[in-house]
Amino acid sequence: MPMQGFNVTREVASRLIGKSLRTIDRYLKSGKIRFIKVEGRTWLSREDVLSLAKRSDYITDTSVEKVMSANIDSHSSAKVLTNEIPNENSLELINSDLKLQLEKNKNLLGLALKKIKSLKLELSESINIKEHETKIDLFQENQKKYQSYIKKMDFHYKTKQRKYQSQISTLNHKLDSEKLNKMVIAFILGLILIVQPLILFLLK
Repeated sequence: MPMQGFNVTREVASRLIGKSLRTIDRYLKSGKIRFIKVEGRTWLSREDVLSLAKRSDYITDTSVEKVMSANIDSHSSAKVLTNEIPNENSLELINSDLKLQLEKNKNLLGLALKKIKSLKLELSESINIKEHETKIDLFQENQKKYQSYIKKMDFHYKTKQRKYQSQISTLNHKLDSEKLNKMVIAFILGLILIVQPLILFLLK
């Protein structure tokens, strides 16, 4: 299991930051992203990945529509993960990825709102009042659409998270039941081994 705070894979970091795996590897070598190795696997610092995702040029330079498109791609990637055979470790990793997606969506919403405010300011300085009001209405409409989309994605990821948490709980309960059954069987066998000589002695 990865240490607390180091629970992001290279692939997930590549998707969140919008950089290739080769670039992610360079970040690791240069110390831009901290990492640890556990049982042959590389786990990246969640804090460093989110920090780079917030500053990523490809996010700040895109429009609201492109940001939404990036989220749709992330949503598709999450669906691929759900098709894998679940076990306790993979479910916890997917659950961690979902949390990252939720935080990423919130960051993207904040960036989109900042972009809208910046465009409103530019419009107020360069066009007449009527055009300005029309543009503001358009941006407000886009803002409402994007907020609605974020809420839907937030609900989707939280639903997935609850599902995987339930599966993890079921697996843990199953393991506990199996351990208890083994202990009961071992106790009965031990009791038989202790009582058997006494029974044989009494029968003689």
